[in-house]
Amino acid sequence: MVAIARGLMACPTLLMIDEPFLGLAPQVVAQISQVISRLNRERGLTIVFIEQNVELALGLAHRGYVLESGRNILDGPSAALLQSAEVKRPSSLVPRLARPVPSLEPLRGRML
Repeated sequence: MVAIARGLMACPTLLMIDEPFLGLAPQVVAQISQVISRLNRERGLTIVFIEQNVELALGLAHRGYVLESGRNILDGPSAALLQSAEVKRPSSLVPRLARPVPSLEPLRGRML
């Protein structure tokens, strides 16, 4: 909440928040969700947030984007994305997003 308040001190028209719900108790997540919704609704503030909790993020957002390695692989209205089979089952995104872990064997004994 303090970070959000600090960001609002400059009276921005756009506020970017990275992982606002990470590691928080459900009650605090609910409070921050309400604050984000009110800021958008009452102040007309555009809020861009980066969040791994897809259902929560799309529940708050008007529009969503799914990125893979910095590239947009899915986007659209949040209601449509929530109904998307790819978004509904996170495991469907895993094969597209997962990368094999490279072997460290060639680097053994080297100072990098």
